[in-house]
Amino acid sequence: MVVYKKIFFPKDFSFLQKNQGYLFELLNSKEIALKNRREELNSKIKELKKKIEKAEEEQLSDELELYGTILKVPLGRKVIKVNGKSESDFSSRSDYIRELLADDSKIWSFEDYRDAENNLYKRIEDIDSIFPDKNTPEFQERLENIRNKKLIEKLEKEIKKMNDELGKLDSYRLSDVYQYATDIDDFKSDFTEEIRKNPQSSIISFLIRNAYIDESYQDYLNYFYENTITVEEKEYLRNVVSGRDGNYDISLTNTNEIVNRLAIKDYRYSYVLNYNLFDYLLNSKKENDNECLAQVFKQENVLEFLINFYNTLDRVTSGQGVIYKEETIKLFFKKWLEHNVSLFNEYLEIKNGGYAAPNKNSLILSLMNLVDLSDIPEKTKVLISEYINDNQELLSPNMSYEIQQFTKNLSNIEIKVREYAQNIYESLLDEKNLQIMKK
Repeated sequence: MVVYKKIFFPKDFSFLQKNQGYLFELLNSKEIALKNRREELNSKIKELKKKIEKAEEEQLSDELELYGTILKVPLGRKVIKVNGKSESDFSSRSDYIRELLADDSKIWSFEDYRDAENNLYKRIEDIDSIFPDKNTPEFQERLENIRNKKLIEKLEKEIKKMNDELGKLDSYRLSDVYQYATDIDDFKSDFTEEIRKNPQSSIISFLIRNAYIDESYQDYLNYFYENTITVEEKEYLRNVVSGRDGNYDISLTNTNEIVNRLAIKDYRYSYVLNYNLFDYLLNSKKENDNECLAQVFKQENVLEFLINFYNTLDRVTSGQGVIYKEETIKLFFKKWLEHNVSLFNEYLEIKNGGYAAPNKNSLILSLMNLVDLSDIPEKTKVLISEYINDNQELLSPNMSYEIQQFTKNLSNIEIKVREYAQNIYESLLDEKNLQIMKK
């Protein structure tokens, strides 16, 4: 943006303050383009859903059956033969209809059965004369519905693909809208003629398509005064608006103000991820903040951030010793299980790499110590039980246990006692719980 202002187009940049100019119109054209795209996608989705609905409502499932419903013997005739054969010569009515519809078939009609048997006084017919209703709108609609029955899975995939694109539109930058130089060349503006007089005008296409123009351009128009948020927090917000990742560690202290400046759509994308902000959302009692938190947990590829965040709550440091933020850890588990338990299951199922045992022992121990697992899905219970059984060090006397919650959760997940580990279990459980697990 500074290059645009200082070197190439200082006059056009000055127009930004008046909400005018070529660059202003180009930057703001993104929302118009995205609005048009949303309308286009929603229209296509609606159309495909209608096709699926009509296909499912259609009672017949075969085109030949449908043609069979409109087959008519021409007026004044009694028998139709195809390639010298009557319907009775075919093993099924479908085979008879199929041959009638074949392009190279010869179709004859007869005035009575005797003539048909002796092939006398035959009259040549065609598809239109024996299927007179085949071109009606009603028949063509039913024919399409039957064909769509076989395409429902494909149509559903197309709908999913378009819904995925709809979900990503909020994160689109100007460079996503204008991917080619011709897209920008075709952009219409009252300022185009003046801009094109500049021999360097082609640089605009280069700057836009490579995302070198920061869309948070308002920050460049006025001097920033540090009051409600810090310079670092301003940089974080600019990164979010511009779609730049790598914001985990940026220090945010005015988190309430940060949240007020972000839209819920921003929480669907990785560039909003930040430890301080996530901590704030976990501890917030506001319903809107919980919605934002849910969007974070449902992000694609968010697992690394979640595990790294947990590690900031449960760690040993050289300066501060052991750090264990119990209440936040408890909230972390509860919200994870509430908003995206399937991702938690995926994490439990990882057998190799950095997330495999024993690296998640601390996390599983914290979960068992802090959260009541009685109401979690059965699959999650089984996965936790399997993990503990495969990692017996979690049941070592050297571990730190919240005995009441831990033993209750051992029963909740219905873990099975192994003979060789019985002495360890007995040191943790009373006889009643032990009997429950032996059943």
